[in-house]
Amino acid sequence: MERPCTKRKDATAGDGDGTVTNARLPWPAKVSQCDRLRPRDADDCGSAVSAIKGYCVDRNLPTNVYRPVGCGGGGNATKFRLSDLVDELHRVFAEDRVNVEYVQYLMESYKSDPAEWLKYAKFNKFRYTRNLVDAGNGKFNLMVLCWGEAHGSSIHNHPQSDCIMKVLAGNLTEVRFAWPEKSSTAERDHEHDYDYDQQLQPMCELGRTVLETDSVCHIN
Repeated sequence: MERPCTKRKDATAGDGDGTVTNARLPWPAKVSQCDRLRPRDADDCGSAVSAIKGYCVDRNLPTNVYRPVGCGGGGNATKFRLSDLVDELHRVFAEDRVNVEYVQYLMESYKSDPAEWLKYAKFNKFRYTRNLVDAGNGKFNLMVLCWGEAHGSSIHNHPQSDCIMKVLAGNLTEVRFAWPEKSSTAERDHEHDYDYDQQLQPMCELGRTVLETDSVCHIN
């Protein structure tokens, strides 16, 4: 008999003192599993400059670290290249404090260009592959992961770390799971009995999202 699963609530962001904040971030927050950004124009970049500066000042963060990228407006917009993304990641992760939402913003700001990343795309017909783009500075790794049509990853999480994933080409289906719900004390006399029993229960699927090209997801 399968045990029912309870859908876990999403974690609520808060300040260091435990106060919950609902202030809008200047970069795309983790509101949905997958967001596709519309092209930026000059007004978008101008408002982003002010918003990011104010966000940093309010939280005593260095204003020269968190900044908008790829701005220009119209036909003069500056292209944010893969090399620019690598440089920005190195610069941001050199700080003691790193804002994960800003890293997600950087990933969303890079628009997929096969001419830049194709040399890292090494496929294997039997399994997905992980191909290193940049080893980072000891705080992050940038990789290109390649899945074939029938490939998948085993169920896993990212404890004590964050994974920000961008789809460079094609579609990818993300499936989210929860552990089976714990039995009541009336059903189990000993805790170790539950631990053993839980291993025999199937994971509970919470939902799935189809990610399209240039979509970004934050997994933690």
